[in-house]
Amino acid sequence: MRRSPLFFATLSAVSLSACDGLLAEHAAGYDPRIECDDGECQCAAGFADCDQDPEDGCEVDLTTDASSCGSCGHDCGGGQCAQGECAEATIYASGSFLQGTFAVTAGHIYVTDDEYALIRIRLDGSEPSQATDVFGNGRDVVARGDSIFYSYCENLGAPCEPNFGVKQWILESPMEGPLTHQDLYSTGVTEPFTLPGVTSKYVYARRRDSGALFRISRGDKSVTQLASFAWPTVHGDRTYWLSAAGLFLATDDAEAPVQLLSGGELPPPGHGLLALAGDEESVYYLSNEDTTVDVWELRLSDGIRRKVQGLPGPAASAAIVPMIVEDQHLYVALTASHQAGLWRIRREAPDSEPPRLLATIGAPTTLQIAGDWIYWTTSTIGYGSSPTGSVLHRLAKPID
Repeated sequence: MRRSPLFFATLSAVSLSACDGLLAEHAAGYDPRIECDDGECQCAAGFADCDQDPEDGCEVDLTTDASSCGSCGHDCGGGQCAQGECAEATIYASGSFLQGTFAVTAGHIYVTDDEYALIRIRLDGSEPSQATDVFGNGRDVVARGDSIFYSYCENLGAPCEPNFGVKQWILESPMEGPLTHQDLYSTGVTEPFTLPGVTSKYVYARRRDSGALFRISRGDKSVTQLASFAWPTVHGDRTYWLSAAGLFLATDDAEAPVQLLSGGELPPPGHGLLALAGDEESVYYLSNEDTTVDVWELRLSDGIRRKVQGLPGPAASAAIVPMIVEDQHLYVALTASHQAGLWRIRREAPDSEPPRLLATIGAPTTLQIAGDWIYWTTSTIGYGSSPTGSVLHRLAKPID
């Protein structure tokens, strides 16, 4: 039966239910989003029926829709969608310099800068940022339970350095409500502290310049030095650190740390990078080779040590490389390399998938992952290559 052009003009948004045996060929011809074969219709590649309503057909273009990028419901969080992949989005820019790590919680990001010790930013932008009642030069932020822990120096206009006689503090603020604070620990006049992490019982602090690692009891505030120089990472109630003596693990329920590897089993001096990540199953660290940055895994169940992958390198000697481990992947923000950027490595059967470059991000100062999002900060550079501000970025995790 012959149909008039007016009839087919009404199929500008062809419904899937209209694509039966007689109309199949014509429907596909008038709506490229639908493919029909022997009277059976489906969405063409790159399109999807995300609202599950057959009457409006394949209404979403998965290659460009920022709220359904690559698959239905995969939101780019403010970034653009191109060819089915999300681009990064800027969620906070500051004329001040964001000093160290930040913490991501449900609905908020907590950062420090060179003016306020702590700033709370609403992720959806529904309310202005709020600052703590402490003025000073902030360093690091860690979220644990219902509290935010952060380090700062009471610089009062002076640089945050030991020779200027400024006090260093570690403070705790409630996660909800006004950002009032209570003093957790004061180091007196000494070099600045960074905060690698907080467990149920302890706050771990590292002196920025000397690299000495300390453990502070959240109960009686007692302080124990664990190493004269170490590079730590905290996962839950487990803390790992690298030092010249080897790789160590401390847990909240053990009196003394356990040595996992000796110094001789680690990369030689000059080849090791300041990068460490671990969970209950494995610990990962990096070595700097002639043409690659090699990723190593120590499996805790059997003590087997193996090279997982090689990333393009080399990196600068003693470079700080942010690295985070998750259930299925390891994320590495490689800097000072000819292929600098954010890389993802599959943990199980890593040879089945080459390392994937997710974003070219230059030199991030820190990296965090929360839920379906990857966050990092970069510095804006002004005259004389000096930082003039900072930008906080967010990228949706790939769906595969």
